[in-house]
Amino acid sequence: MRNQVSILRRGYGTPLIMVVTFCVVFGAMAAVAQIWHPANSRIVAWDASEPPKDDSGTAYSGQMKYQIYIRKSAAGSEISKAGAEVTATQGTVTLPSAGRWFVGVDSVFYYTDFPDQPARSERIAWSDVASDCFEGKTFGIIYLPAPSAPAGLR
Repeated sequence: MRNQVSILRRGYGTPLIMVVTFCVVFGAMAAVAQIWHPANSRIVAWDASEPPKDDSGTAYSGQMKYQIYIRKSAAGSEISKAGAEVTATQGTVTLPSAGRWFVGVDSVFYYTDFPDQPARSERIAWSDVASDCFEGKTFGIIYLPAPSAPAGLR
């Protein structure tokens, strides 16, 4: 057994470490993979928000609406409203240009007694945040414009 040499001494150490590192890094990336839906327009849905409650736990009277937002997938991208507020728990998002986009939604409560002073949710729920997504499955919408149709057929 004196003739056995360890893998590291034979010169396999660096390639072995690189393979292990590669597997760990890409395995971790696969665990947080996002689903990209190809479309320029898509229906997005969410769970209803709870209306605000007073100290006794009674919900205030009013109407809940939702605002849908979009932003490019790049960090620090500008946030834009995607249409008017909706009362349903779904809405259609139409992307303005090609690229990868994330969708966000916040809730807006209009009090019956103060209709001109809406209350917004503390934050926007985004499609790239696992805790905001159904079953933790993050997603985005990728808009890839189609090429022109062939012409001059013979």
